[in-house]
Amino acid sequence: MNFLSTLLIYCFLCSGWNAVPDISYEHYFHDSLPLKNISVYASPPYLPICVMEDKGSRVLYYGTEKGLFQTTLLDKTDWNMILDTPLESGHIFDIEVYEKGKMYIGTWNGLYLMDNSEIEKIKDLGDIPVAVVRIANGKVVVGSPDGLWIKNGDGKWEQLKVVLPRSIRDIAIDNQGNIWIATGCGLVRIYNKEKVNHYIQKEDVFEQVYPEKELVSNNLSAVCVVKGEEIWAGGLGGITILKDGKVIKKYLHTDFPGVMITKIVYDEVSGKIWIGTNNGLVCLPEGDMKNKKVFRSARWLLDDEVWDVVIDGDDIYIGTIKGVSRLSISKKTLAEKAKYFETVTQQRHTREPGIVEKCRLRVPGDISTWEPMDDDNDGGYTNMYLASLAIQYAVTQDVQVRERAKQIFKGICFLEEVTEMPGFIARTVVPINWTQVCDFNEEISPQKRSWMKVHDPRYKPVEVRWRKSRDGKWLWKGDTSSDEITAHFFGWTIYYDLCADDEDKQKLKSLVERVMDKIIEDGYVLKDIDGTHTRWGVWAPERLKHDPDWSNERGINALEILSYLKSSYHITGKDKYQKEYERLLVEEDYASLIRRAKNYGASSRTHIDDELLSFTYPALFRYEKEERWLKIYRESIQHWFKGIENEHNPLFNFIYAWCMGNDPHLEESIKTLREIPFDLINWTVDNRTREDIHLVREPILEDIQTSRLLPPGETAVIRWDKNRWQAIQGDGGYTEWAPTFYLFPYWLGRYLGLIK
Repeated sequence: MNFLSTLLIYCFLCSGWNAVPDISYEHYFHDSLPLKNISVYASPPYLPICVMEDKGSRVLYYGTEKGLFQTTLLDKTDWNMILDTPLESGHIFDIEVYEKGKMYIGTWNGLYLMDNSEIEKIKDLGDIPVAVVRIANGKVVVGSPDGLWIKNGDGKWEQLKVVLPRSIRDIAIDNQGNIWIATGCGLVRIYNKEKVNHYIQKEDVFEQVYPEKELVSNNLSAVCVVKGEEIWAGGLGGITILKDGKVIKKYLHTDFPGVMITKIVYDEVSGKIWIGTNNGLVCLPEGDMKNKKVFRSARWLLDDEVWDVVIDGDDIYIGTIKGVSRLSISKKTLAEKAKYFETVTQQRHTREPGIVEKCRLRVPGDISTWEPMDDDNDGGYTNMYLASLAIQYAVTQDVQVRERAKQIFKGICFLEEVTEMPGFIARTVVPINWTQVCDFNEEISPQKRSWMKVHDPRYKPVEVRWRKSRDGKWLWKGDTSSDEITAHFFGWTIYYDLCADDEDKQKLKSLVERVMDKIIEDGYVLKDIDGTHTRWGVWAPERLKHDPDWSNERGINALEILSYLKSSYHITGKDKYQKEYERLLVEEDYASLIRRAKNYGASSRTHIDDELLSFTYPALFRYEKEERWLKIYRESIQHWFKGIENEHNPLFNFIYAWCMGNDPHLEESIKTLREIPFDLINWTVDNRTREDIHLVREPILEDIQTSRLLPPGETAVIRWDKNRWQAIQGDGGYTEWAPTFYLFPYWLGRYLGLIK
């Protein structure tokens, strides 16, 4: 560790900040139990589920119009229909556990009791359709279009003599024994006549009907007793909360992802309220809407239309038309997540000769079908991973981490070796026998060349992107971008300072010298094998300062080349790089270009630029000693940071803190790291249909975006060069993304003393 890094960390520790302790934090994991080879046609909301212990096993039951299905949770066997029973011939509307080994089943032609797999019809009710069964506080209440029945203490069934709306959708029983009924015509309360004697008696039953003007909506489908004293009634349009019979609060449909509330369940142990909607599942910790969690997309649910929710210990079961999803909760620390992600990286995201990036899934969502794939940014993200290993080694001094970093560095060096052009680095490399790669070689017609030149005057036609290595073992990809070179220098400097042994330091010095000399000798462009610069590899003064087609990139590219030169001087110690650095700053006046390097033009702003800038600043701040240049860099980084400090981005926040030594929005960064799911599959998430989201055209004009930043669990997989505000993201679960986006900021936070 060099003196500047040591001094900066000392300043962190003395700054008065309180590092965030890495306490365990709730994480959710999805386990699906789909209906395989079974088609359910029934219109919701009648797809009930329940969990019951039966003969020593936890059994999940699922009711449909075709009958009752079951699966043993321990074995996760396929769904099996319970055959040879009266339940085969029609719709099952509700299921409720009565006691161990026993449950009531409401069906199209009556009420049934299952007792240790024996099913018997309750004859007292006859052949009526039973829509709802509810058991609480010693009462069994059954709702039907034909009326309401209660099972007495003597085991006999009594029909209540009360006029009710026939559209009974849900029932709740409060601690006083009062019965609350959600109907299609409003909310009904039936008083416990044994405890209430000051209301008008109507045919031996006390009742009160809440009219529409008091409720969010009269079209109700769910009611639940919360905290023993609140009644939550939900349906079309939101939820009404009552206490002591009076409305105390309303949540509208704009508070939820779906306009229809389908289920409300209260977990007395955790205090969480689980709310099913027609567009996802919502969890309110202690009923707190500000901290709500939304579960949508295939990452969390088999289908976004939720029709039943059951809590079983630490597991939450969600009934949908495609089967049942199970959310399990486990407390994990950031360190445990980092350890898991490192294992995943080594298992599925590292390919020969040491490249780290995403992998392809032949079957969407099935990681057992993974296979390696290439990406334009393989070299860049491999260097980000190298940097995370280097910082991890600086924190832990683990020799195995250092050896892993050494292997990855060897693969990075190969990206230059395989081209056989000293100083030119391939975008990526794959084995020669790969039959599927991104951007196949293609013949470009004169017509397409002409069209592209008009459409994009900077367009470079590249027919041969992939070339064979001389030994015939590899295909390497050219047209390397400035993005790649920036990420290489970023990873190299951190590896050199914090992790590389003497052997790799010498290799790195030679590599840096070859790359930097080639860029300088070629006139500050990156020349490909065809003798012309790559599409994006341009840092030349005559282009950045005088070519209007490069006006959008002039500040960023100027900062990039200064960072390369400063890094080259630091690693090699050769004055020629420092002289070129100063020449560009002074004679070419790059100092003026970089003050406002970040482009905030409405039509040209990108998050790719944000990430590239985050890669350039550390070397400039760590290696520069002159105050006149540091002053400009501080102005530049402040201009960059003002546009991304509201994104709760741990990578950007920690790099800003690394450079500036002050507020990195630590709490928001830690919250983001904690909320990043363990699931790295890039499921499609479409937030355009959510009722609690407004769609906008900012900050990136060309994207439809959400008006507020959503947590990582409510979007596709995060990568910091992507627009997290996009309303629709993901690729249908066909890829699993490398967790580099987590590992680097996590270890940087550890290194800076921000995370204990």
